[in-house]
Amino acid sequence: MKYLLTIILFMSVNVFADFSMTTLDCDFMQTKQADKSHMFSKKLSVRVNEKRKEMRVNLLPVSPYIQTNSDEVYEIGFVFNKHTYIVGLSRVDLLLSFDRKLKSDEEFLGAFYSCKII
Repeated sequence: MKYLLTIILFMSVNVFADFSMTTLDCDFMQTKQADKSHMFSKKLSVRVNEKRKEMRVNLLPVSPYIQTNSDEVYEIGFVFNKHTYIVGLSRVDLLLSFDRKLKSDEEFLGAFYSCKII
């Protein structure tokens, strides 16, 4: 019976686990502009799907990423709810750069986050 349970557990992990998905928990570090820290969340959750080459930050839409700097940085850009977002994730040190702006004539406000794999 013990062997049967071991085989069932092994098969369920292989069927249901998707090893191309990575989930990151990111903590706020600092903003790019002085005195703007109140405009950014203290925590972000990031999910990276390397098989489909997509990334999702919190509950924002899933977006395809591009790889820059010889595949060390994943970068996405999208417009959602009248905000423009640019997110960059460094694979080497797991630093997340999160930039957004409300209107097209404004400059981007940005923050840095330190991430760890969950």
